[in-house]
Amino acid sequence: MALAFIMVPLVARTTEEMLRLVPGSYREASIALGATKARTILRVVLPSVTGSVVTGVMLAIARIAGETAPLLFTALGSRLNESDLRRPFPSLTVQIYNYATGPYAEEKRQAWAGILVLVAWCLC
Repeated sequence: MALAFIMVPLVARTTEEMLRLVPGSYREASIALGATKARTILRVVLPSVTGSVVTGVMLAIARIAGETAPLLFTALGSRLNESDLRRPFPSLTVQIYNYATGPYAEEKRQAWAGILVLVAWCLC
């Protein structure tokens, strides 16, 4: 949840910058043809920046994925679900690390499944 808060300003800033890069002549031409301001934004401006916004979202996801490395050192790796924030709290990244470095084949398979969950979550 904390990493999502890191992602929001990155996506917002990228989107804002991409919207500023759309030429004013696109907006003027759409309005000159009789479109409303809302229709201009929905039909002209947003389609022209969709690729850039998707790129910004992917870069934000890559950045927060890189921010998970400190969790390995700060989460303390409890396996119990705690509601007290002063006690060790479970973390998927810590669990994946523990399972991946463990000696059992079943734990290694579960680590790969956890990695698949993280990758699928990041791409969706």
